[in-house]
Amino acid sequence: GAVLLPLFALALVAATALLLTGGSAEDVGALLWMMLGYALYLWAFAALTLAASAAVASARTSLALLLAFWAMAVLLVPRIAPAIAEAAAPTLSGPTLEAAVTKEVREGPSGHDPMDVRLKRLREDTMRRYGVSKIEDLPVDFSGISLFHGEALSTGIYRRYAADLYDGYDRQAAVQRRFALISPLQALRPLSAGLAQSDQHAHRRFLEQADAYRYALVQRLNRDIIHNRKDPTTLYLTNVGAITRGQKFVAHAVPLKQTLRRHWTDLALLALWAVIATLLALAASRRLRRIVA
Repeated sequence: GAVLLPLFALALVAATALLLTGGSAEDVGALLWMMLGYALYLWAFAALTLAASAAVASARTSLALLLAFWAMAVLLVPRIAPAIAEAAAPTLSGPTLEAAVTKEVREGPSGHDPMDVRLKRLREDTMRRYGVSKIEDLPVDFSGISLFHGEALSTGIYRRYAADLYDGYDRQAAVQRRFALISPLQALRPLSAGLAQSDQHAHRRFLEQADAYRYALVQRLNRDIIHNRKDPTTLYLTNVGAITRGQKFVAHAVPLKQTLRRHWTDLALLALWAVIATLLALAASRRLRRIVA
């Protein structure tokens, strides 16, 4: 009661403040689910403290046991779990990833399709499509076509490598979740971060939306070059504001249902910790009552 009643009151105050400052019903729902996760976490620690205090005759021994468990669950495991996860499911480092992407852009996915060969093939295909024998006779600007296809190629490569990288992070997160069996913090952290929209899934979703906006914006400019550039030998000037008018970036958060589906295991593990800790506390209290009687 001492733990849960203040938490319940805090949840009500926070939900009211969230609504008054423009929060949506889904934001309040995420807040309440987060408070539930913290309530289960605090309940588990309170019950374990009660169990240790009732089961051990010496207060000093009880304190030593609880401090040892706290150090293991809160300090040690959260530090070693990422290292073990990285070893079990390694991902490319930043420089290695950048080098791999750059190499594929220049040489192609197989290493046998270099950039100049692709450009020559694009030039020939474009002239064949428009029925001309010289680039100068094209009714469109070939440099714009080259920019358009180059952007599509490099964006596709970057997106594929980014997807592989984040899939690797997901595998690491799955490894770290296994440590929640010995540390409830390993279940609370991803749950809290997911509900707060600050985990890697929310980050990935934002990056993908931002990249989609960037790609659409760049390709719109490239299309303008393709169709409106009249003289390739002179500097091309245009009204970028007019071309991109109406194209706005709006980020959409991860839906609450999707977050809960992804983190139901974390909630279940926290509930399991709370149940086991409660059973231990009840067993220890019954033993204590028999001793006192």
